[in-house]
Amino acid sequence: MHELSIAQALVEKIEKVGKNQNAQTIKKIILTNSILSGVDSFALRQAFPIAAQNASAAKAELVIEEEK
Repeated sequence: MHELSIAQALVEKIEKVGKNQNAQTIKKIILTNSILSGVDSFALRQAFPIAAQNASAAKAELVIEEEK
C-alpha cells in the first residue's frame, strides 16, 4: 500500500506550509487525483488519518477530487 507513504509525504508538505503560514491547525485539504497517477483515492483516504494522527492536520477534512 504505497498510499500510506503518499499520505505521509502529504502530511509533511502540509506541515511545512502550515508552519510558513503560522497555522496552528489545518481544517481542510483539497487535492486532485488523476486516474493516471496510480493512486487509489479510497486507500489514500484510509491512510491519511494514520499519517496525520500527530500533526496539525490530524482533524482535517481530506477532499479528493477525481480528475478523469
